[in-house]
Amino acid sequence: MASLNITAEDYPPGYLEQYQGNPPLVLAITILPLEILFVGLRFYARRVGRVRWGADDTLIIPGAILCVALCACGISNVTQGGAGYHEAYLILTDPDKLVVWAKFLIAVPMIYLAAVLFPKLAILAIYLRIFTDSRYRFACYVIAGVLFANWIGTTIAGFFTCVPFEYL
Repeated sequence: MASLNITAEDYPPGYLEQYQGNPPLVLAITILPLEILFVGLRFYARRVGRVRWGADDTLIIPGAILCVALCACGISNVTQGGAGYHEAYLILTDPDKLVVWAKFLIAVPMIYLAAVLFPKLAILAIYLRIFTDSRYRFACYVIAGVLFANWIGTTIAGFFTCVPFEYL
């Protein structure tokens, strides 16, 4: 960071003071309890209806946990990583926040990929419970395989976006 020769005079007046961290912060804080509420209501409805536990119920749990983790990352990225400020502002005021922000830049997509995988697989599990035709069931298994393969491939690729990884 020391090699960057940035000064406040390089930017127009008011540029460095701009802050856009409140909208993602409010969104994450709003979505977090809603996720917990809706997953809780889902399990409550299944208990009241005396519906047996299925694969879709099992898959919803890690999906919900990962979605909560995404909200926590969003909140932490704004509060600890300086998200919402211009990069130049952080370089001038607190360059260490850029390191935290860069770590979230790697972590959030990795969590997101898994967070969207599990609800999709849960929906496919519901379809498997509904469909009895072998062609539809086969299509569900194929789609699940494609989703899983996509998750594995993008996760492996994500680990190689920053080499060497230990510098984060």
